[in-house]
Amino acid sequence: MTIQIRPRYNGWREVYFEQARAWVAFTWRQFLTRRGWTYEAKRQYIAERVKGIDVDILLEGLE
Repeated sequence: MTIQIRPRYNGWREVYFEQARAWVAFTWRQFLTRRGWTYEAKRQYIAERVKGIDVDILLEGLE
């Protein structure tokens, strides 16, 4: 199965695992932290924008 992400202003894009992990890390640390979101709200936001892989795998190692 392919991994797809939906960035903030674009449609769905097919990406490799490393690209999806980098996008999740950037979004988690930069975009969502500035807004002061809770862990669960961040996780839900990411889950709505990722297809084809369990979000917990991509979030592994992030705080």
